Amino acid sequence: MRLIAVDPGTTTGWSVEPGRHGSADLSPRPGESDEMRHVRLRNLLNALARGGRPDLVVAEGSAGFTRGQNAVRMANEYRGVIRLFCGDNGIPYFEVAPSSLKRFATGHGRVPKELKGKVTSKEMMVSAARMRLGYKGRSDDEADALWLREAARAYGALWLRAGKRVAKIPGGKGR
Repeated sequence: MRLIAVDPGTTTGWSVEPGRHGSADLSPRPGESDEMRHVRLRNLLNALARGGRPDLVVAEGSAGFTRGQNAVRMANEYRGVIRLFCGDNGIPYFEVAPSSLKRFATGHGRVPKELKGKVTSKEMMVSAARMRLGYKGRSDDEADALWLREAARAYGALWLRAGKRVAKIPGGKGR
């Protein structure tokens, strides 16, 4: 199954089969309008799809309640760009809730009590990607995209059959 996995944000993590991954800075440059973020994301999606039409695109859903108003607005706009890209190209689109993705990757939806104050959920995701996926980097955005790709590889066919936009990860536990 050909996949594009995206962790949308100002720094957007991405991963495609067969295991290529990276991140892209979507920030507007001096003198540019804020909408250039959307253009950069659309261009990234087009570049990732050049190797052949993906069977599905998966993105991390919003956890906006933990961030400021501007971050929530931008997160929703990024998802709109991804959905438009998918609609224009006839590609099924799915979102995975951040807590479900963390549970899939680490076995926990959030930092366990005994680790609070010692490690962040972002550090847990990167550590899990290093240990279980062979990830060599440090970017939590890339680690999230790698886990999104793994979740889609494991459950993408199920998601396609169910036809719902919000992807469920059965049992919540990862590989």
